[in-house]
Amino acid sequence: MDKQPKISIIVPIYNVSKSIDRCLQSLLSQTLKDIEIILVDDGSTDDSAKIIQFYAKKDTRIKPVLLQENKGTLVARKKGVLYAKGQYILFCDSDDQLFSGAAQIAWNEMLKNPVDILQFATTVVYDNEYTADIKNNLSNMLKPYPKMIYGDLCEACFHRKQFGYTLWNKMYSAELCQKAFALIKDEYAIVSEDLYTFFVISYFAKTYRGIQDRLYIYNFGSGITGNQYLGYKEFEKQCNAVEIVPLLETFLKEQCAENKYYTFYHEIRNNIIANLIYQWRNQLSVSVSVQGYELLRKKLGIGVLVSELAKKYGDDQFEIVKRLSRNNERFRKGKRVKRIGVYYHRMRNGGAEKIIAELIVKWTNWGYQITLFTDEEPSEEDYYIPETIERIVLPSFLISLGGKYKKRARLWENMIKKHGIDTIIYNSPMSHILLWDTCLLKGLGCNFVIETHCMFAGAMWYSPMYSCFLPLIYRMVDCVVSLSRVDIAFWKNYCPAYYIQNPIEVVPYNEMSKLDSKNVLWVGRIAEEKQPEAILEAFKLVVEKIPEATLTMVGSGDSGSWLDRLMTKAKELNIYNKVEFAGFQLDVSSFYKKSSVFAFTSMCEAAPVVLSESKSYGLPIVMFDLPNVEFARDSRGIINIPQMDVWALANEIIGLLENEQKRKAIGDAGRESIEEFAQFDIEKAWKTLFCNIEKGIEYVVDENNSIMLDQLFQNMLRGLNLVSRSTALNHDSFECAHYEEVLNRHEEVVNRHEEVVNRHEEVVNRHETSINHQWEIQKWHEERISVLENRLSLWKRVVRKICLLLKTSAKN
Repeated sequence: MDKQPKISIIVPIYNVSKSIDRCLQSLLSQTLKDIEIILVDDGSTDDSAKIIQFYAKKDTRIKPVLLQENKGTLVARKKGVLYAKGQYILFCDSDDQLFSGAAQIAWNEMLKNPVDILQFATTVVYDNEYTADIKNNLSNMLKPYPKMIYGDLCEACFHRKQFGYTLWNKMYSAELCQKAFALIKDEYAIVSEDLYTFFVISYFAKTYRGIQDRLYIYNFGSGITGNQYLGYKEFEKQCNAVEIVPLLETFLKEQCAENKYYTFYHEIRNNIIANLIYQWRNQLSVSVSVQGYELLRKKLGIGVLVSELAKKYGDDQFEIVKRLSRNNERFRKGKRVKRIGVYYHRMRNGGAEKIIAELIVKWTNWGYQITLFTDEEPSEEDYYIPETIERIVLPSFLISLGGKYKKRARLWENMIKKHGIDTIIYNSPMSHILLWDTCLLKGLGCNFVIETHCMFAGAMWYSPMYSCFLPLIYRMVDCVVSLSRVDIAFWKNYCPAYYIQNPIEVVPYNEMSKLDSKNVLWVGRIAEEKQPEAILEAFKLVVEKIPEATLTMVGSGDSGSWLDRLMTKAKELNIYNKVEFAGFQLDVSSFYKKSSVFAFTSMCEAAPVVLSESKSYGLPIVMFDLPNVEFARDSRGIINIPQMDVWALANEIIGLLENEQKRKAIGDAGRESIEEFAQFDIEKAWKTLFCNIEKGIEYVVDENNSIMLDQLFQNMLRGLNLVSRSTALNHDSFECAHYEEVLNRHEEVVNRHEEVVNRHEEVVNRHETSINHQWEIQKWHEERISVLENRLSLWKRVVRKICLLLKTSAKN
């Protein structure tokens, strides 16, 4: 009968014919001779199996296990463990080595103080240059814990992080290993399979000890792990790590331990996901990043993927969109449009909101099922939405930043599936979370249509750096609907673009203004781009010429401070008594009727509703020049003046107020113009677009224009970054002392925070201990009650027999 070996060394092998010799030589040269070396060939397609058999003929300690097909490292190790005869088990990867005295030292340590798991130190050999951070992290992960640990080793490893989960820098009791591997599933896994394996081993283990002897040589970077740059095949292998997540979940359920280890499991899951996202962002070649993204989408699910991207790279959108925006398809085919989700962050206080409300009614009347998505709860200031339209309130875009985007993503995903939505009409074309919403909704299979309410140049003013890569986001969508032909000319370089006018309701002739007052009207949302202070400055000049003139300003800002600012400005100009601040009004018809001139001061617009309304009421318009706006390009009814030319604005208003014939002539021309605009067939335009999405849109772009614009924005972004860095350097030179003070305060806060966290963990641990103790007490009570119930049942039977005997005796 063969003597039982002291140690079994298990080596999984797959297509390593060029490097296996060095590993095997290190194993065969062990000073402890009473070992067995189990070489598991995992269906290699090179000469690995022949090399194994060659070594087996030379040394009977080598035990070949040849699998007929590739099963993965997890299964290969399992086959080796279940085949092993040794008292203890060591693992060695085929591209690593053991020091010659490794087996002997480990054996001696187990004789001196046996434990379930013995960890030893590792010598790392780097095959390339790596950063200090990578080396330090690896060193910490491989460092043995210097003390004995008793009890829950799973918690010690995966929660308290007292030691790492690598398999090959430890020796195990064979009984423990075989018990654990008997429960490990025969699933294909070649990445993070050691994490899954060690989780199961540590679950059953009770004792751990670490020693400082260096017994293992780890060649970092020679295998899958440690690659700084990844092609698609290498990244595909890394994504295999996801497969262990359901295996862990299944194991915990089988052990009825999912509640106890819920935190550990989710931490492991989140770390795996975060690591894959990091590799996609930082290591995967940009040339295959789109394919890598699609692989992650299939592995993780679109909600998890986008939420993690938003969490980790919310401030790095340009680099993310560069890796995604490669949609050069000339033919884009979508779903049939039946159920439409319409998104805008609110339904009050603005022309865009008013038009969306009108379009919702029209789309419903045309036979489409509509679901409204907003970030705000309904309010009394909202424009009319039919009660039959379901409104879903998402977490606001203002707070859905970083890790908080996850909540928004989850609700989007649930509602898209619940309502069977096939198409999203997205009305926030410059939202700072547009990238994440686009990725999510496209990933859920929706047709994605952006309806722009502001021109691209307006975006450049609002956020120049963001605007430099905004077109790359648009390249990912199905199409754009714009209200300006100038915008169409721009956006068609990135995606299919359609010009569709807003609905225009022309008031009856008897509702038009009589133009018989001296009132000037300004209507709009009070915001910086609307330049409302310009009309106050101009009106100051108007009053000096026409003292009886009045000004009405209708609208409110996103905060009350804007209106307060304008009132203060009016007081400073001594015109406060001449200005009516009417605030936001759902119905503005009465204001148009009582006015004689409409003033428009915006610096950027696409198709302002107030211009069509003014023309409809026959009001002559004096406005700062906006050559991209369709209502303004048709100059009928309008007097255009240069941007921020306050004197010209005042002068033209004065001319109209003093000349009734002139203002009526211009007002009539505007009315004629808007009647022609109203002939546009909006129903036909939208139905044509929806039909084209279903059939497929043939998309042709002028390559010269596309290249020109791409390079323009790329270099603008580089220039803006240079300016930003230069400004930061100049700022630092003045603020160095202040920065150091803030840094010291920050460190103090961090230290306090860590102290609080440590206290919190201590409280949590005490709480968990208390709960466990309570469970033990409850279990004891339940057992005690059960015993007492059994005894009571017995006494009842005894009493019944005694009573029966007494009755029988009494009768006798």
